[in-house]
Amino acid sequence: MSLTKLHDRTQIAAFLQQDPPLYLYSLGDLDDFFFPLTQWYAWRTPSMGTAALAMLYAGFQPHILHAICPAENLPAMRLLLEELYPVLPAQIYAHFSPGLQDTLKSHFQIYPEGRHWKMTLTRPELLPTTAANQVRKLSSGDLPALGQLYQHSYPNNDFDTRLLETGQYFGLYLQGKLVCSAGIHVYSPQYGVAAIGNVVTHRDYRSRGYARETVAVLCRSLQQTVSLIGLNVKADNHPAIHLYQGLGFTYSVEYDECTLVKT
Repeated sequence: MSLTKLHDRTQIAAFLQQDPPLYLYSLGDLDDFFFPLTQWYAWRTPSMGTAALAMLYAGFQPHILHAICPAENLPAMRLLLEELYPVLPAQIYAHFSPGLQDTLKSHFQIYPEGRHWKMTLTRPELLPTTAANQVRKLSSGDLPALGQLYQHSYPNNDFDTRLLETGQYFGLYLQGKLVCSAGIHVYSPQYGVAAIGNVVTHRDYRSRGYARETVAVLCRSLQQTVSLIGLNVKADNHPAIHLYQGLGFTYSVEYDECTLVKT
């Protein structure tokens, strides 16, 4: 049994494609746009080969650790995390399968950020085909308006401005003011996946259906280039879950998010 750092995308993809809804974010991070910012670590056994796979993404501060796996692979993932500890940064934001959150408690102070759901678009026929309002694609010219919207109504949002370059950000303007936006966290036509993220409606314009319209336009755009669309949502965010269910998204699996700071 051993911890191994992986560099071969073909090898990594072969493992992740065993369960695309579970590993959707990691599959998206294999894309050329994201891959240079990633590090991949596998726990291997003589009988199973790669039994668990973790990914560290350096595109944000703190770096993001993905340690997601099926329930039967939890023991292997625990071993991987224990061996991975020395190379982890002093602070990380982690995505853990349930049962893994305390694995590193002897090395890190753990600050839970809540249980989350992974959802995937399984009933695309529920997506509205037309939008009653003017939803349009956003570009770098919309960055000031987008920044103002996030600052006012989503201040803790992590937004990589490079993502506008994907062409998969959409917004709704009213009287020259950006009041709703929806985009992606990862997007890879090569691997056929996208994860919706950074969805926000201005506080003064909520409960009017604007997020539904904007996310629907985004999904229709993504469907032209990918076969699997998913998202992460906090398990107690019932309005958001209701919105996504109405658009055809269904529950896939749950996981925990937390901040870890080395002691």
